[in-house]
Amino acid sequence: MRLFDLYRLEDETGVSGTGVVAQGVVFDDGTCALRWLTANRSTGLYDDVDTLTKIHGHNGRTRVVYRGSVNSFDRGRVDCMQDSFENCPFASVGGLDKRAAIKAPEYIEESEQPEYVRGYTEAARQIYGEGWQTCAFGWAPALTIDGSTADQEEGG
Repeated sequence: MRLFDLYRLEDETGVSGTGVVAQGVVFDDGTCALRWLTANRSTGLYDDVDTLTKIHGHNGRTRVVYRGSVNSFDRGRVDCMQDSFENCPFASVGGLDKRAAIKAPEYIEESEQPEYVRGYTEAARQIYGEGWQTCAFGWAPALTIDGSTADQEEGG
């Protein structure tokens, strides 16, 4: 089992607040239980952490922060990968505008922040390449069945 805190960076609905808003556990089979610590306490079960973050992640504004054995370097790497999977590049470190001067999120202990940043930047370099601090992000045109792009179909 792995214990975790659900850490909300920003409360877009005004219901749960910020900081640690829930505690949870990931069982050995991947199933998760989550207990809300807010005024409206409840407990939920989820098939896995991915499902939980799709529901409660608020587009990267809420993080699953594991307790215990994960070191700060690995936590930085995992956060960078999770940001990319959620299609929210660099959300954990303040967003695209903060890439030039990455700072660890406030839930990372001050003594662990340099290693977290080192892990995060190493993962960013691996995912996005050497130009990770300035690379552009956007959607590629969708392909149609015949291999043309949607723009070509519309005469563009």
